[in-house]
Amino acid sequence: MASTFFGLTIAYTGLQAAQTSINVTSHNLANINNQSYTKETASIKAGEALRSYAKYGTLGAGVIVDAINQTRDSYYDEKYRNNYTNYGQYNVKDTYMSQIQNYLNEFTLKGYST
Repeated sequence: MASTFFGLTIAYTGLQAAQTSINVTSHNLANINNQSYTKETASIKAGEALRSYAKYGTLGAGVIVDAINQTRDSYYDEKYRNNYTNYGQYNVKDTYMSQIQNYLNEFTLKGYST
């Protein structure tokens, strides 16, 4: 059987879910100028129903935040990861080429001097 304050509990879960949504929104706004940040959304669902009063069915138990999801485009995610991997490879090659160039004292753009 539900307690006398069950209605307040339902209201409390709603306030908690709303506060979490506001926190996620403020986090999105705080990082609006950050290019590497991914927008997040709070997924809210109904809480488990209280299985009471078999004659009348179930009672709702408020809401809960199910998950905080990132809004991404999988196509651009894949492109970013592939390009970042290539960047790392070319960065390593550039480092070694610079070391070889420093070792050989070749600073001309026309090739090796004789």
